[in-house]
Amino acid sequence: MPIATVGLLLWFGSPPIIAAGFLIVAVRPGAAYGPPFTAMAKGNVAASTGLMVFLAGSSAICAPLLLRRLLPVMTRSQALNMDLLKIILTLLVTQLSPLFAGLCVRERRPALADKLKHPANCMSAALNLCIFGVIVIAHVRTLAAIRVQAFMGMFALLITSIAASWLLGEAGTANRKAMSFSTSVRNIAVSLVIATASFPGSPAVTAALVYGLFQTIM
Repeated sequence: MPIATVGLLLWFGSPPIIAAGFLIVAVRPGAAYGPPFTAMAKGNVAASTGLMVFLAGSSAICAPLLLRRLLPVMTRSQALNMDLLKIILTLLVTQLSPLFAGLCVRERRPALADKLKHPANCMSAALNLCIFGVIVIAHVRTLAAIRVQAFMGMFALLITSIAASWLLGEAGTANRKAMSFSTSVRNIAVSLVIATASFPGSPAVTAALVYGLFQTIM
């Protein structure tokens, strides 16, 4: 995904600050949408959940390293600085800690975990719908100003990531579906936290936001 993103950004000649936003999204896999999408597609939900946890955990280390290497390639003469320590702490607080807490509850109190699962899923769905609606309403002018070329680039990135994950997936339709949805869907919530902290009020935040909406709808 990061390689495909860099290639498309260079091809489309994206401005450095916008490229930074897309790079932040590209290095942030492990979205919670993976397993529900896999279930809708009748894929292997257990494998999808395992991939989500693995990707979320590993990206806490890989994402800062990838950004440190790839950001200078895209920004060229424009210096864009990111606080890598702040990014790592953000990932620990917003992603690894909740995952670890959930795994501990499941391991030590499975009955309690079963009771909490349904209300937690309902709350998650409701909050996601609310956030989605608020984002669309708050940024309707920004979304309306996006050129067709930009949507073509985002579509190419999404299709490339899905195709690559399908080809690299384990044999069997259910497992390939799990691989495709778990690895191609990016964690937009964490991406927005990083983009907002590093480049507040800039087009980098808009780029991360727009791709998040686009990938979820598609």
